[in-house]
Amino acid sequence: MIQMLRNMKRLLLFWGILLTHSLLFAQSAAENQEEHPLKEAKTILEAFQNGHFEGSFRSFFMATDNARALSDYYAWAAGGNLHLDSAPLYGFSFGLGGLFNANLSSSDLAARDSITGALNRYEIGLFDVEEPENRKNQYLVNELYLRYHCKKSSLTIGQ
Repeated sequence: MIQMLRNMKRLLLFWGILLTHSLLFAQSAAENQEEHPLKEAKTILEAFQNGHFEGSFRSFFMATDNARALSDYYAWAAGGNLHLDSAPLYGFSFGLGGLFNANLSSSDLAARDSITGALNRYEIGLFDVEEPENRKNQYLVNELYLRYHCKKSSLTIGQ
């Protein structure tokens, strides 16, 4: 178990360094995006080709090592988000974004502790808190909108 935790630490450190570098690059690209807005497209295909696409990935490992008589728990989750903004076409632009989360490995987070009868409090927060027995991947569309731009004003339908 200790060797597995050491290997997990090394893996998380590697991903942390890689993601930090990626986030710094993404922040620079986002700042550049604000300074130079997307050019008006002439066709629908051009609106998607010249649009802005971004995403991120995360991996999180958590373990609770309780006193001997109490239950121990662990969980490893991976997930991220993807987002697309189309370039404007006749003043209209389209946005779509979503999240995903996967249970790579975990103890039985729906099992109650044999002494206290309590459910897991910490690791379950990485997954579906409402249904701790749900081990399926989770997907969520969190943005879907149509926006019309006119001079310095805009009207958005959706979220």
